Amino acid sequence: MLLQGVDGNRMSTVGKGIHEPIADNNTIEGRLQNRRVEIFILPNEKMIEEAQREAETAR
Repeated sequence: MLLQGVDGNRMSTVGKGIHEPIADNNTIEGRLQNRRVEIFILPNEKMIEEAQREAETAR
């Protein structure tokens, strides 16, 4: 299945909840910091190979 041009098999979600806060949940400011979405974009093998080829030709 493609979602906006990205194969859904390349996407995943992980809920961290209260188990991995980045700030103190005892303060309003800390709770606000913990309400977040983190997005990581990782290349697949094809993207890595293309980048390596581009780097070789740029030399």
